[in-house]
Amino acid sequence: MERYSRHFNLPGFSVETQVELGNKNITVIGAGGLGTPVLQYLVAAGIGNIHIIDHDQVSLSNLQRQVIFKEDQIGNNKAISAQSNLQNLNSKINIIASCEKLTQESVNSLLNEGLDLIIDASDNFETRYLVDEFSRNNAIPLIYGAIHRYEGQLCVFNYKNGSSYRDLFPSPPEPGTVDNCDINGVLGPVAGVIGSLMANEALKILTGIGKVQCNELVVIRFDDLSMLKMKIPKQSHRTNIKKEKKIVYHSISGIDLKKALIENEAIYLIDVRIKEQYSQQHIEGSINIPNDEILDRIGEIPRDKEVVVICNIGQMSMNVMRYLQNELNYTNLINLDGGVYAYFN
Repeated sequence: MERYSRHFNLPGFSVETQVELGNKNITVIGAGGLGTPVLQYLVAAGIGNIHIIDHDQVSLSNLQRQVIFKEDQIGNNKAISAQSNLQNLNSKINIIASCEKLTQESVNSLLNEGLDLIIDASDNFETRYLVDEFSRNNAIPLIYGAIHRYEGQLCVFNYKNGSSYRDLFPSPPEPGTVDNCDINGVLGPVAGVIGSLMANEALKILTGIGKVQCNELVVIRFDDLSMLKMKIPKQSHRTNIKKEKKIVYHSISGIDLKKALIENEAIYLIDVRIKEQYSQQHIEGSINIPNDEILDRIGEIPRDKEVVVICNIGQMSMNVMRYLQNELNYTNLINLDGGVYAYFN
């Protein structure tokens, strides 16, 4: 009663609610920048059974944002190190650590159908698509978070037959086209805030209190603390995922684009961000066609000249480019690597 007393002062949060939390079973995939704040808050909240999956080891560079770890744990497995530290935070709950990598071969043994919730705090596309498929097939809610430089993303997938990760990103990017935090960097508190928001969504789902953040992606920019929400429509692949075409996707760096524009090359620039972001900062000469207006304004996208697709960090633009090439047979598209961030910095 004393440990969870602040819960009991909340509207709708009773002793029975707390007891129910103590009976829940969740799995957190990844004990890194996102996974560690998620774990700390959910362990503190009294989630009864938590399974941590991470095959990676603690490194010195992790300590900048993965504040659960200590210097004397460098070189140790993350899942086991997190388990040890978390058990000291709340000794009354059951924490299991798995050091095995989540793969197509191990997913069914590491995850089980009886889970109440899956939290994807991984940092690679292979795991995200794999977990999304398991979550969707077994009707288990999936909380997704991602971080990049000064930006974070959050969404709950497969909640009450809602949208899935594949509805947002129908196909994975080609290897090497999207860099990770090791290359692009990330501000430590960005991981902490997004991880905390993921934990908040978990508690809403498990207690039934509040509105769950599903069917739309939340994107937060921490350099100016702006936020946008993007609706995620269901796609046809939910019942039959078609085999992908083998298409080559082209990209250009910010430096090379600047050179090309200086040389007056005939390049058409399309910025797919929302109007508010475009008005704050954009590349001179670019045309603003927001992501959700692409199909309505498809006639404005030429096929007879090079077209560079632009967004904040190069992820949404890559998704738009894939769709146009896969579904509408465009062959003249180029993605701006790193988006406007890379161009202006």
